[in-house]
Amino acid sequence: MRPLPTHAALALAALPPGACAPQPWAGGAPSLLLQATLGLTVKAHDHQVCFSNPALPPNIDEVKIEKLGVAGGECDVIVHRHPGGVDVDVLRKQGEIEVLKSL
Repeated sequence: MRPLPTHAALALAALPPGACAPQPWAGGAPSLLLQATLGLTVKAHDHQVCFSNPALPPNIDEVKIEKLGVAGGECDVIVHRHPGGVDVDVLRKQGEIEVLKSL
């Protein structure tokens, strides 16, 4: 009977080959894509959340962001499509946070 492989051997055996290996940047890609699409920037030192010309892909009518933490406070916002374009509404705000919208 052969001995069982060690944890290190199992980990190496489970790694996908070459290009199939997970890339370190892939974990942040969805949030960076959302940030770029919504024109979202956070200015923690000014306690501000800024949306600059937000856009939504044609197949998404709204995006809700909950518990967006900034400088000890947090807010919930919804970005939604309407006949004239895209708008940002503040659903909840806790602490000294200012939500700025330039549409």
